[in-house]
Amino acid sequence: MWLFAKNSFVSIVSHRERPNDCLVRARVKGHLIRLFPKYTKEIFEDAEADYRWRLIVSKKQLAKVLTDYILHQLKYDNFKAMQEPDDPDAHPKHGDFIIAKIPKADSLGDDGEATFKRLVFDGPNVYLKAENKAYPLIDVTGKWFIIVGVVKAIAEKTF
Repeated sequence: MWLFAKNSFVSIVSHRERPNDCLVRARVKGHLIRLFPKYTKEIFEDAEADYRWRLIVSKKQLAKVLTDYILHQLKYDNFKAMQEPDDPDAHPKHGDFIIAKIPKADSLGDDGEATFKRLVFDGPNVYLKAENKAYPLIDVTGKWFIIVGVVKAIAEKTF
């Protein structure tokens, strides 16, 4: 199940090998920390996973956390209106998916096409990397480009 909460987005699934536990996953570590502040030491990273930040909790612990959230933090009547406009997790970091515009040659405008890429920092160098290996890495080190937005979630369709 996906859970959208104030300043957090997580995916919750039943643990494959531990039937009484759940695996709570997030793309941003802070989302787990905000929802599960008492479990920050148990949060671990799987750098190869789509939702790289993870926490294993019992179903009873999860029910308590969600119940406490509903009883004590769910005070808004409009989810979109209560989102904080300057979310620190919205600022692009290494490995984030972004929508970027690369202006046409020597232009400072936003006349380039929008592109979906992974932002890669390699020392002083900055690259935009396509997930499709058929497309080349784009070196934007020292070049003007516009980050239109940081992708917060990707809806995947599986058959």
